[in-house]
Amino acid sequence: MGLNKREITLKQKNLLLHSKITQQHPEFYNFLKENKNNDITEELINQTSLELQDFIEYILPNIKIKAKEEWTAEEEDFKDLEQNRTTCSLCDNPNVRYVFYVTNTFTKEKLKVGSTCITHFGVELAADPQILIENMKRSTRLRKLNKLIPGIQQKIDNWLSKLKKYKIIIPENLSQPYQANAKEARETYNKFLDNQLPLKEAIIRLKHLLRKKEGEITIKNIIKNKPKECYI
Repeated sequence: MGLNKREITLKQKNLLLHSKITQQHPEFYNFLKENKNNDITEELINQTSLELQDFIEYILPNIKIKAKEEWTAEEEDFKDLEQNRTTCSLCDNPNVRYVFYVTNTFTKEKLKVGSTCITHFGVELAADPQILIENMKRSTRLRKLNKLIPGIQQKIDNWLSKLKKYKIIIPENLSQPYQANAKEARETYNKFLDNQLPLKEAIIRLKHLLRKKEGEITIKNIIKNKPKECYI
């Protein structure tokens, strides 16, 4: 027998213990339960019955594949615990912040796993786990920013739309600085969401730019410049 390939890793053991298909093989399932807190090494396997050794070598590889296929996960089954932490059901890491919840199709049992261990299941996510984590980080940072500058995303999104509401051509000496500040605000906003700028610095910059925005393009300024540079 090819004894060098029969060891069962911690992740494999935990996945098998929670999968329905494993329970269909009582001797092996009980072996896993009895050694839940032990490393399942080649030496330990050699101490079992010949029948179980044959099962582990010849049948278990297919069981592992089928066990993975029992589990499902959706993109919304993902959570950023922020300041809190939980333990991964697969690798026992106690410091998991970004959690994926996977559900067994047959038993409906839910497991909490981290971004690395989610790849050990046969689930298909709409995006790579690391992309989901980055999106969640951006969402968390946006929530913090919005608490200090309410409606910041809408303010930036609508920044340039103010120019379009006027039925006249805005003079360049007014429109260009306005557009430049809008661009700087967008860049500052994105840098913070991408974790390239500290929150305090982002707040200072954005508040300064928002104050400038309010005074740059006003009806008073447009009328003042209209005789020479604005056209209806």
